[in-house]
Order: sequence, then structure tokens, then C-alpha cells
Amino acid sequence: MVGAVARLKPVPKPPAVKVSKILLAASVILLIVDVALAQYELSALALILTVAALLIVRKEAVTTVDYALMAMFVLMFADFRGLANILAPAMSGLAITNPVSEVFLPVALSQVVSNVPATLFLIGHVSSWESLAVGANLGGVWLITGSLANIITVRLTGISMRKFHRYVLPYFAILSAVILVLAAAGLYPH
Repeated sequence: MVGAVARLKPVPKPPAVKVSKILLAASVILLIVDVALAQYELSALALILTVAALLIVRKEAVTTVDYALMAMFVLMFADFRGLANILAPAMSGLAITNPVSEVFLPVALSQVVSNVPATLFLIGHVSSWESLAVGANLGGVWLITGSLANIITVRLTGISMRKFHRYVLPYFAILSAVILVLAAAGLYPH
């Protein structure tokens, strides 16, 4: 692992960010207006107003968005909410109390639906928030699907999934081993 880390190239310094004062002001105003409109259940109007205002103020704010990535976020949470509603009656009696299971069930579920939805799904079914937090965080470093941050990293940096996993899987294995030993000894995460 040390040799692999030594071969990594340093990340280049990102370019300086120029803050557009007009875009910043428009965004703050739109946020306030959108929240107010949402309170009156006028979300569609808020969306239309926001898109129109951004097209006028800074067209690129609308035209250069990674819509595929945004759609993935929306669909994942929409699908997750629907699945959670369908499974809620079956899950109502589920109580997970084994410390090792409380850590590794969120790890496994995170690989299917990502760590945030896994956490939301399991939050009422584990006895320890600490175990759930550790499991969700550990689940985020296993496979690329474990966390949307992983998907974003691979997508925006252009590295291959193979290279990504070659780097994160040893990290996951070490963390898992340490957590398993501590959980089995009753020292962590309770």
C-alpha cells in the first residue's frame, strides 16, 4: 500500500474561483423566494422562476449543469422513498441489536442504495446511532456505489473504477478489520 501511495501524482492546484456578485445576489434572493413559495406549495412556480432568473443573470448556470448526475440524485432519493414506504410495514418489527450486524448491515445496504439512503432506511431499526454512523461511513468507502461522493469523484476526475477501487479497497479492509475487532471485544462503537 505504501508503494501505491508513493506513486500517486500530486493533485494540481485548482484554478482560482471568481465569484460573480450578481449571480451570488440572485442566488440568495432566489433562495429566499423559493423557500417562501415552497411554504405555499408553489414549488413548480419556484422552479420556473429560478430557471428563468438564472437564464437572464448567468445562462451558463443553467446550461453547463451535469444533468445526468443531478438526475441520478433525484431518482435515487425518489426511488428510495418509494421503496421505504413499500417496505415500512415489513420492517416495522425489525430490531437489529447485535453490534457487529448494526455496523455491517449499513455497510452492505450502502453498496446497493448508497450510504445516505441506507442510513435513512435503517435509522429506526438499530439500537445504536453510533453503530449506524460507523456502518454508513464505512459503507461509503467500499465500492463506488457506497457513496455518491465516490461516483462524483470518479466522474469528475476521469479516473477508472478499477484505479479507484485499487486505492479504496485496502483502506476499507483495514478499517473493517479494526472495527470488527473492536466491536467483537465490545469496545466500539457502543
